[in-house]
Amino acid sequence: MSRCSRIFAHLTVKEDGSSDDAGRGAFQTLIGDFVSTEDGTGIVHTAPGFGEEDSELFKGSGVPMICPVDAECKFTAEVPDYQGRFVKDTDKDIMERLKAERKLVKRDQILHAYPHCWRCSSPLIYRAVGSWFVKVEKNKGCTATGEQQDKLAAGAYQRGTLWKVA
Repeated sequence: MSRCSRIFAHLTVKEDGSSDDAGRGAFQTLIGDFVSTEDGTGIVHTAPGFGEEDSELFKGSGVPMICPVDAECKFTAEVPDYQGRFVKDTDKDIMERLKAERKLVKRDQILHAYPHCWRCSSPLIYRAVGSWFVKVEKNKGCTATGEQQDKLAAGAYQRGTLWKVA
């Protein structure tokens, strides 16, 4: 692992890599087996809050899963320069900024598969979200419907058999 320079000042990080919001170990170089020089440069930006492979790569690294994007895939206040804007709509502006600040080494377009919504064809954004899980072993054979299901879920939550995973 080696340290790398940050290109934007978002998410405060101290000189030693520690931070209240970005966590120890942010802005470093990691090696992932899903990156190669056959399809590009061999260097790729990763973020544990935005993709399965990224998340797996960062497990145990000390870098927390930060996701400064809301449910509509717009930047949050953690990224004030682009706050409220759909992440894909900021690509050109970010490139122009990097160029203006002389932080852009090369700009090129590499065509690759990218997931899109099958209904509206808009790009899909991988984003870490919380999930709920219900321990169903205790409720086998349950055929509750409607209001009964709501009461059962509320009871499961109170008993600790319903979990929210962030």
